[in-house]
Amino acid sequence: MKLFLFAGIFVCINISLFAQTYYSLDWTFYIYELQHFHNMTDESIVNHGISEFKFNKLVNTKSGEKQYQLSALYKFNTFGKTINYQQLTKKNKLQYNTSFTYNSDSLLVKTTQEGLKKKDNFQSTYEYNENKFLVVYRIYNNGHTSPDYANYTYYTGKKVSKQEYFEDGKLKSFMLFSYFPDGSIEKTQRFNGKGKLLKIVSYECKPEGALTKSSKDTLRVCRYEKYDDEGLIYKITEYPNHKNQLTKRMDIYNRDTVLIEHRYYIKDTLLLSKTKYLHEKNVIRPKITDYFYYVKGKLKRYKKYSFDEYNRQTGFTETEYKGGKSKIVYTISSIYDEKGLPIKTTTINRKGEIVEFIYEFSYFGK
Repeated sequence: MKLFLFAGIFVCINISLFAQTYYSLDWTFYIYELQHFHNMTDESIVNHGISEFKFNKLVNTKSGEKQYQLSALYKFNTFGKTINYQQLTKKNKLQYNTSFTYNSDSLLVKTTQEGLKKKDNFQSTYEYNENKFLVVYRIYNNGHTSPDYANYTYYTGKKVSKQEYFEDGKLKSFMLFSYFPDGSIEKTQRFNGKGKLLKIVSYECKPEGALTKSSKDTLRVCRYEKYDDEGLIYKITEYPNHKNQLTKRMDIYNRDTVLIEHRYYIKDTLLLSKTKYLHEKNVIRPKITDYFYYVKGKLKRYKKYSFDEYNRQTGFTETEYKGGKSKIVYTISSIYDEKGLPIKTTTINRKGEIVEFIYEFSYFGK
């Protein structure tokens, strides 16, 4: 296994979630199901006093065959942090058993995983500075005699100035970061272990957003804002793709600075996707109401999300468009208990297979 460092557009990563989702795609699906679809967070887990969460799966095929299995088990501490995750195979064998250890500040300090295959066994550790920012990330038991690890060096404050990646004890690559006076990212530079410059990502652009084409060694990214007469705010990021075609990502906010829509363009004006959100204030993860996907300007896929009176997502329907016809290819629906916790999610795919995900919760003191 390798630790990937991102040399594209600089993104701040929640390290605890990153560590928990890096090795198991199934974990990613389950935690997405909890956090995004059912809006479960550390805070809501604490408020409900949840100690364990079981994710049971029941498959009903078109032939009438039923398959039942325990797919995953989560265990939480009293702060709502995951302390253990277990995933089972289709034959009900333990595939992954992952434990998470935190310090007194609830920061992740160690992850240990045991799997069916030796290559899935690993241990990773995390070290932080006095400001609680990650400074060292190490991963062990990945086939190397020495751990792979990353070092993070900070400016005064929260900004990373340097990131180093070591593989089997040797410097593999490093990145340098610089910032504008307002604190936004100005430039990133990626080097190999010998100090050769490999790539520059520059965020310098004209106020109106005019973008200079990228060169072989430099990717130019432009960020700017626009406003309209209705008070909408358009936060735009532009950059050339691998074909030097202008790619544009646009976040649209209303007068209350609530995110209401996201658009993704290629070739400057050709719309690739559009996402609409529920208009909610002070939320960490806005809920999707509609998702549109286009090919060459034509709608190919559409997802419509539904909600109950408490703004909980109760499902969505996915429609596919082809040859002037539309077809529903996927549906999902969920029901909740009196506490607002999910009880069951039912999905129907294009093959007509019905899959039920049944949720079971255990509580501290019970």
